Parts: sequence; structure tokens; C-alpha cells
Amino acid sequence: MFFKIEAGGVSETSLDKMTKNDTIAGYIMLGELEDVAVPLGLSDIAVRECLTDENPTRAALDVYEDFSFGIMNIINLADIKQKRDRVAIFLKRNMFIMVEIIDKDGSSRDMFELAMQRYKTNITLEKVIYGVMDRMLAGSSERLAEISAKVLELERSMVNNYLDDSTNKTLFKMKKNLMLQKNYYNQLVGIGETLEENENDLFSEENLRYFAVFAAKAQRLSGEASEMAENLVHVREAYEAGLNYNMNKTMQFFTVIATIFMPLTLLVGWFGMNFTNMPLIQSEYGYPFIIIVSILLVAANLYWFHRKKYM
Repeated sequence: MFFKIEAGGVSETSLDKMTKNDTIAGYIMLGELEDVAVPLGLSDIAVRECLTDENPTRAALDVYEDFSFGIMNIINLADIKQKRDRVAIFLKRNMFIMVEIIDKDGSSRDMFELAMQRYKTNITLEKVIYGVMDRMLAGSSERLAEISAKVLELERSMVNNYLDDSTNKTLFKMKKNLMLQKNYYNQLVGIGETLEENENDLFSEENLRYFAVFAAKAQRLSGEASEMAENLVHVREAYEAGLNYNMNKTMQFFTVIATIFMPLTLLVGWFGMNFTNMPLIQSEYGYPFIIIVSILLVAANLYWFHRKKYM
């Protein structure tokens, strides 16, 4: 689909109705690219790179003398587990073409259509590009707010000692997702800054501010994601410190128990030896005496440990 951009609004058009003076924005499928490449004057090198897509991790905008071309991955911030969409962008003077490489749910196409409907009057190509790029950040604030709430909940659980064995996995998963978001935002920052630099003079100087606004927004989101990731590191350290503290308390408890019964073990060892002339061995009060001594030893140990706040 192609749209003709005029100051008074946007109207849908077709390839055969376009003229060289028209300002055009379009969204096409990868299978259509070869058919429209020549009429639109798209670079053979860029088209070939788009069709082969030999480097699926590539995410950058390359600047040439009279056009710019880039391939990028788009994350669904509402569900970061979903497979990423992948699109190519062709930019020429008065032309913006978006090529769908991978889009399982049609979200990239929806994003483009929403961007075309964003501005009703005084529309420029720069505004349309900004609208598309800005849609790539949709849901970022909500996503980061959701993660922030989860971090607070983890901290609350940590204070109340409600953590379980799955907490460490939860922290790792959250940090991994934050790093994915940060890398995504950094990718968009780079593209926004490249557009703002306008090395090949494709855009008017007065409209470059839209790209500066976009780059600043993506940079802020990247900073927030990075800050949350660092906060998760501190939460994880506190969690591990809590585990160590609980382990130390457990070891302290067993140490106290072992210490309490150590004198009793000594008594058993003494009176378990087969010597004929051992004291109390023939006395009728020997057995009660040992019982009383054992009770007194245990009580004395308990009192001492309690006073030292070891238990």
C-alpha cells in the first residue's frame, strides 16, 4: 500500500499514479520488493541485501549518497517473549518505504497504518517517519512500570522473608528481559541519531527536530531500563545475603544443639568405660545423680546461650 503525503492530508495511491514530485510513504511485502524496486528507484545493493538478509542480527541505518537503508528488529514490548518482527526501511528524498520481512501477527503493518493516521494536517515525510518510529516504542512506559512494580514486590517479600527457591530464577529472567529492552532502545537511539544527522540531506532542516525528540525518548527509556537492571543486581545481592543469613542462623542453631549435648557425651564416655573402681558405679544413687547433673548441664547451657542471644 502507498500513500501520497500532502500538506492537507494523506491519501492512498498506487504505483502507476505516482509522479516524481510526489511525497510517498509505502508499506510492502518482501515478495513485492523486486516488482516495485525499479519504478521506485530503489538501490540494487539495498534490495539484494534486503532479500538475502544474511545477517539477521543486523539493526542499523546505513547512509548512502542519495538514499538511506536499514534493517531492524522490532520487539513487541507488550509480550517480549514473542518472536521479533523484522522490517527494512528505504529512505529517499520525498520517499519512505517500509518492507515487511517477518511479521507473524501483522503488528508492523498496523504500526505503519496507525502512524499514517496520526497527523491530519500539515503532514510531512519527517512526521510520518517519526510517527512510525515512535510506534516502535509503544508500551515502553507501561512495561517498565510493570517491571518496577515487580521489583518492589520482590523487595517487600524479601523484607518479610517470603522468598522461595524460584526467586533467583525470577530475578535472572527480569534482568534478561531488561537487557533485551535496553539493546532494543539503543538500536532505536542509533537510528534516530542517524536520521537527525541527515548526512545525505534527505530531510528539511526545520523538521529534523522530530528525530531528535525520538532519539531523546529512546535514550531516556534505555537509561530507565539500565537503571532497573542495576537495581535488580542489588536486589539479587540482598537476596543472596538473606540466604546466607538464614544458612548461618541454621548452622548456629545446630552448633548450639551440639554444644549443649557435648558435656552429656563426655559423661557417657566416662561412665561407659569398664573400670572396676569408678566412683558412683556401685552406689544406689549413682544413676539419679548422673541424671540430675545432666539436667543441670543442659539448663546451664541453655541459660548461657539465651543470655548471649545465640538462641
